Amino acid sequence: AAALAVGPVGTVVLYALLSFFALREFITLTPTVRADHATLFWSFFVVLPFQYALVGIRWYGLFAVMIPVYAFLFVPGRSALAGDTRHFLERVAKIQWGLMITVYCLSHAPALLMLELPGYEGENAKLLLFLVVVVQLSDVLQYVWGKLLGRHKIAPDVSPNKTVEGFV
Repeated sequence: AAALAVGPVGTVVLYALLSFFALREFITLTPTVRADHATLFWSFFVVLPFQYALVGIRWYGLFAVMIPVYAFLFVPGRSALAGDTRHFLERVAKIQWGLMITVYCLSHAPALLMLELPGYEGENAKLLLFLVVVVQLSDVLQYVWGKLLGRHKIAPDVSPNKTVEGFV
C-alpha cells in the first residue's frame, strides 16, 4: 500500500531501503573478516544504489545484467585487492549471492512499475499487487495445507514445521 501511495519513484526508494536492510541482515548472518569491509562498502553504497538508479531511469538492458555480470566480476577483484586469501571463495560467494538475493531479486518488484505495456498505461501497480498477492497466498496456503494434511517432515532439524505435503 505504501509503495502504491508514493508512486513509482517512491516505490524504487522504498525497495532500495528494503534491499539495504535485507543485505545488512544477510551479511550479519554470514561471517566476514576485516578484508571484506571495503568490498561490503562498495556493495552497500555503490552497487545497491546504482542498481536502483537503473530501475528508476528505466535502463533495463544494464539493470538486467549489472549485478549478475558486473558486480559478480567486481566483488572478487575488490576482495583480492584486500590481500586476505583465507576462505576467499567462500567469502566472495557469500557477498555475491547476498547481492543477488537481496538486491537483484528485490529490484525486480519496483521494475514492474516501470514496464511499458501497450493498452495498460498507468496500470502497472496491478502487476506489483498481483506479485505480492501471489507470493503471500502461496505462503499462507502452504502453511494451511501443511497444518491440515502434513504428516511427513522435510527437514525437522532445520524447520520442524515444514512438511512434504505443504511443500507439494
